[in-house]
Amino acid sequence: REGFESILYFKRSRMEVLNNVVETHVFDGERASTKTGREVLFVGRLTEEKGIWDLLHVIADMATDYPDVTFTLAGVAESLEDEARIHAFCEERNIASQIRFLGQVEGEEKTRAFVSADLFVFPSYEEIFPNVLLEAMAAGLPVVSTRIFCIPEIVEDGEHGILIEPGDRVALRTALITLLEDDALRGHISSANYRRARERYDVSVAADTLTSVFESVTARNGRG
Repeated sequence: REGFESILYFKRSRMEVLNNVVETHVFDGERASTKTGREVLFVGRLTEEKGIWDLLHVIADMATDYPDVTFTLAGVAESLEDEARIHAFCEERNIASQIRFLGQVEGEEKTRAFVSADLFVFPSYEEIFPNVLLEAMAAGLPVVSTRIFCIPEIVEDGEHGILIEPGDRVALRTALITLLEDDALRGHISSANYRRARERYDVSVAADTLTSVFESVTARNGRG
């Protein structure tokens, strides 16, 4: 909206922003029976631009002090060679037992991954509007993500999660540890995210907004 206003001189009063949306109701069921209590989830391509190598190095740094934390990675690398590099790194750093690779997940399997987790981590370098953040929030997961593009509009730092700069592995480690160790903070953020997803990003909210836009346009044209 700011771009259209500043570059194309559209009037702010004549613009309405439609966010990406998520069907929040699919995350309303019981928490998964396999919940470990200390599971961190990543969903996305296992690539450098998604921050996977930053995450792997942080997992390795945390392994000794947090051997009971499981990291679930849902997604695939860009090539078999890259996939092999990732698995080789895990073996070399003795963290393979703490990482669960799900591969590409969709539908109910993806939903189960979200509801069984405790935290969502997304250390990406490049994004437009990542729907995985909406899915994580709909599942009530506190978020650790990077402060890029529109992510600060989705995740308010300190209220819906912790935001860090891309590539800052120290900050990533600190953010994960903070949320893993602070039960009260994790609970507060979990409740805030659950509400925010339903109040702002549910598909019904976008439908209502779009209906209102259509009604105002037809009314201005004398057909309302």
